[in-house]
Amino acid sequence: MKIFMFFLPAIFLLCFVEAPAQEKKKIVISSTPDSVIDGQIRGMFMDYLNQGLTESGQYTVIQNRNEYAGVLNEEVDFQKKGYVDDKQQIELGKASGADYACYVTIRRVGKNFSIACKLLDLHKGESVGQPFLRNTENGEDDLFKVAAAMAKWLATGRDVTVIKKNFITMPKFYQNENGDVVDYDIDIQNEEVMSYSDAVAFCSKKGEGWRLPTKDELLFIYRNRPAMEAESEFKKFSGVDYWSLTKRNDYESYVINFGTGQSDFYSKNIKNVFRCVRSE
Repeated sequence: MKIFMFFLPAIFLLCFVEAPAQEKKKIVISSTPDSVIDGQIRGMFMDYLNQGLTESGQYTVIQNRNEYAGVLNEEVDFQKKGYVDDKQQIELGKASGADYACYVTIRRVGKNFSIACKLLDLHKGESVGQPFLRNTENGEDDLFKVAAAMAKWLATGRDVTVIKKNFITMPKFYQNENGDVVDYDIDIQNEEVMSYSDAVAFCSKKGEGWRLPTKDELLFIYRNRPAMEAESEFKKFSGVDYWSLTKRNDYESYVINFGTGQSDFYSKNIKNVFRCVRSE
């Protein structure tokens, strides 16, 4: 039984200018049929944008789109035909109960992407200002920068000057059960202290693909932690027990101690630190 644990709060590293306290507006985000890009890239960008808007404190992002699934089916039909105009987008947005809608278009330009956003005021039934337009310079690696800039633009109308990424990517880092060597995204400095179930839910809320590492993955990370800790901004691991995704039974799950590298297991109600990961 543990007597105490260090509490190390997670810090989301997108920087926003402090705004006066006011009632949050509801916003729904959707991609347009002009987004000529694969679903994984689109999903990654939307995750970044959702996170940035939530952290801005200006908007409540509507994410439970099941509440207006019937309207979404109509939207899909429109998109297949390729003619979702402002009027249709406004009607579709209103069905979500939002105040604003942001319709994002992502196009590939060589190795880079051209990303635009049109903001619509759903109450007034009109577009707001000039569309946001930004191109990446380093392909997928810049998607988080553009998403942060777009979130900043939507929240304050100001541009972004300093953006920091809240995870690192370790290329060809781990050999999975299929024998494939895969890339890994790993939280830079999330060290929340949570129960197993809360940790699983926390990682899932980060976006598509984010999760706790399995016991084997966590042991591999422990053995290769110097490579991660050498990365700029990466917070060194603590010499304590880290939750793994691997369950021993319905009541207990495995941990790896980052001081010794030894495995153990605890009741899922015990609070441990953890790092979220995402593999290709």
